Amino acid sequence: MKRLMIVIPMACLGLLVTSTTAFADQTFHSVRLSLAPVGDSPLRNGNVVDIHANGPVNYAIEEYHLNGATPNTTYAVEYLITGAPFGTTVCGSGAFPFPNGATVETDLNGDGNSQLKIPPSFVTGLGLHHTVLGLSWVLLHSGTPAYQTSCITVGLD
Repeated sequence: MKRLMIVIPMACLGLLVTSTTAFADQTFHSVRLSLAPVGDSPLRNGNVVDIHANGPVNYAIEEYHLNGATPNTTYAVEYLITGAPFGTTVCGSGAFPFPNGATVETDLNGDGNSQLKIPPSFVTGLGLHHTVLGLSWVLLHSGTPAYQTSCITVGLD
């Protein structure tokens, strides 16, 4: 019994020492934001999922989902950015529009899904590491806002 009392704690300590650490983003965690119609654009449901993996291949992954939007339509995705690098208050006025290159195409029912993978070189190239930004996502149809999320604070590692 004494020997068992020594072996069990030693085994637990061995597992603890040899376990690996998961390096998730410590500044920003995943978020799902609802899209709201701008004007009279139809929409049953829509959202943007922003995942910061901070990996060597994917710095972030964004997913866009529309349900009941305008059928057979292509939407361009754009960020509205605020924060110190742009000389504005986070989630304040004076947002800077920045097209991210993603599009969402809807089917006959107005449903569409798309994904954008952002490499670390994108964030590095823009000099945005260690910044805090205000960020909204806007889906544009023919250059006009159709759907938009609320602004959130995003910290970039």
